Amino acid sequence: MAVKNANILNKTNISSDSGISLQKIDYMIDILEKTYILKKLRPVNIQKIKEIIKSPKIYFLDLGFRNAIMDLFNSTNLRVDKGYIYETFIFSELIKYGFKPKFYNYKNSNEVDFLLEKEGKKIGIEIKSLINNTNIEKSYRNYIEKYSIDEFYILNEKIFDEKVIGKTKVIFAHYLNVFDKIISK
Repeated sequence: MAVKNANILNKTNISSDSGISLQKIDYMIDILEKTYILKKLRPVNIQKIKEIIKSPKIYFLDLGFRNAIMDLFNSTNLRVDKGYIYETFIFSELIKYGFKPKFYNYKNSNEVDFLLEKEGKKIGIEIKSLINNTNIEKSYRNYIEKYSIDEFYILNEKIFDEKVIGKTKVIFAHYLNVFDKIISK
């Protein structure tokens, strides 16, 4: 399960890969959630759209524990799972500050990592470990317009900018600026 961090939970695949029964996997996930090692993130519930993925994503709230299980302690810059590490960090910080994030995944292709509501505003957050420009993907534009998102953050390491799509402010910011930009506002 540590490898599946920040991914949609597919218990059937985990069961077939590990030889552990589905009931035992449910039990293990329940224990990990109750001990605050792992947390499930539920998708946004938009009844009208049946193509939205309904399975939760899972996050190890303790990245050190996850890294120990996987025996991965090299620098973040050398890791192939860097994006998942940043996504998990942002998720755990949002949880610590009392947010109840959801995620959006339409037909397993258009995804937004986190959706929040704060003081009546709808906020979208996308984590990108590799980004080289301020082009906003069509899937994000569609999501922003369709669901009347007030602010959309693209958190990354290199690009710092702001754009506007309709009435939505799109902010490119560093991962660590989540505190200034979203949490402490």
